[in-house]
Amino acid sequence: MKTIAAELWTLRVVQGVMDYVHDNYTEILEVYIPEYDIAFNLCQRSMSAFIVGDSKRYSPDTETAKKIKDITLPEKLVNDLKIYTDLRISLQEDVKEFFKQYEKLNKEE
Repeated sequence: MKTIAAELWTLRVVQGVMDYVHDNYTEILEVYIPEYDIAFNLCQRSMSAFIVGDSKRYSPDTETAKKIKDITLPEKLVNDLKIYTDLRISLQEDVKEFFKQYEKLNKEE
């Protein structure tokens, strides 16, 4: 089975300003795949997968993230995550375009 290099991180997640001010946070496990700039986690039984982009999320200088260790993932899982994130981006653009056209039609009526 072919594998892809990844990193396992713990991240502190706050729900709002008051939680941040009072240092009230939840810690989650997150996997980062540097080769594809994709991350995913499972928080409250809900999966999130996304393209990290220019975020400093995994910076060694941050207090809110800590690298636990290097890991490997099955290539199939990584390929499925790539498909999911690409589809999500494409779908988001399609939905934005739909609502833009809908607003345009509504103004014409």
